[in-house]
Parts: sequence; structure tokens; C-alpha cells
Amino acid sequence: MRVALDTNGIYTGQAGTARYIRGLIKGLLQSAPSELIFFEFAWAVENFDYQQPRRALKTLYREIVWFRLVGPRLLARRNTDVLHSTVGWQVNPPRRTKAVATLHDLAFFRHPERFRFWQGWSGRARMSAILKADRVICISRFVADEGIQLLGISPAKIDVVYNGCEFHPSEFPPPEQKPDFPLPAEFFLFVGSIEPGKNLSLLRAVYQLAEERSHR
Repeated sequence: MRVALDTNGIYTGQAGTARYIRGLIKGLLQSAPSELIFFEFAWAVENFDYQQPRRALKTLYREIVWFRLVGPRLLARRNTDVLHSTVGWQVNPPRRTKAVATLHDLAFFRHPERFRFWQGWSGRARMSAILKADRVICISRFVADEGIQLLGISPAKIDVVYNGCEFHPSEFPPPEQKPDFPLPAEFFLFVGSIEPGKNLSLLRAVYQLAEERSHR
């Protein structure tokens, strides 16, 4: 079986979806059965900087030309049996190719105010088109319920597969290292991007409310 793993996400972002894709690659290299042959499927050109119009031109080429014209031809040429679209639905595969798509969240629908016009438009289109997939992987039960409610995905198509962790109990953990800045005796650690979708303002308000109530 020949599987194309859509890795475009590692060239367009450095957050959770990029880590998800790298984790899939690592997992497949370690545990894929011998009869499964997978290959990375992407326009392997990074687009991280915000310098315009370079960034916009790269985005337009990837989404208008590569996804619609170059990608499908590449899948056909390599006789691909399965396409795994790792960030929603981006490429329409040839008819003979089965399609699996991962749904991470539906923030484009729930909070459109957080995104630029182009991001919102392309994101909503990519999420809506996920109905074409033969199977849909959702990273949580909550996302699965959102997909059923907001997109109309058939529950029979959905598999809930939680995000994993690269550390295994049998492996040695990475060495501890002190930070290069002072820390108080007690603190909360948050690991993630600082943006509204993480609900940090709500978390802070909850802790402040709890502290106020503890002193009553």
C-alpha cells in the first residue's frame, strides 16, 4: 500500500499541527508494517516570514496552484492508494485514491474574528470540504462532536485518535535544565502560543476568583 502523507503543514507553521505531522512521520518510521510504503507529499518550500508580498505569493501558489493542479497529478503519477490530509482537506485526490483527513478544531467557524480574511475563507473551505474524505480522524471527542454538529460529518466516518506524546516510559527523559531567568517558588507553567484561542484570560480570571474566595 502506498500512502501519501500531506506534510505541507511543516512548511507553513511551527505550532501544534506541525508537531502533529512530525510525530506521524516518526511513528510511521518506527512502527509501519513492511507492506506500507509512505512518502511525504508537499510543496517543500518554507513560508514562515511575514515579509510581503513574498508571503502572500507563496500562499497563493501553494493553495491555488499546487493544491489544485500539481498535487493531484503527483498522486496519480505515484499510484497512491491512500492520501492522509493532515490539516483538514487540501487536495482532491484521484478517484482511485482513498482519502483520510485529520480535523484538529473548528476555530474558523467558532471564532472567525481571530483570523484574517484569507485565512478565514481558506480555512472554512478546507474544513467544509472534509466531507469528501472516506475517513475523518478527530483529535478529541469534543472535536468529533463539533464536526458532526457544524459540518455534518457522518459519525460512521469518524475515528477519535488522541494526540500522543513522544516520550515513552521505557526511554530516558531529556536532562533537566535550569531556566536562564529567576522563577518564584510557586508558579503555573503554560506551554503554547500566546493567542486568544488558548483562553489564557479566562484561566487567569478563574484563578483570581478562586484566590478571592479562599480569603473570604
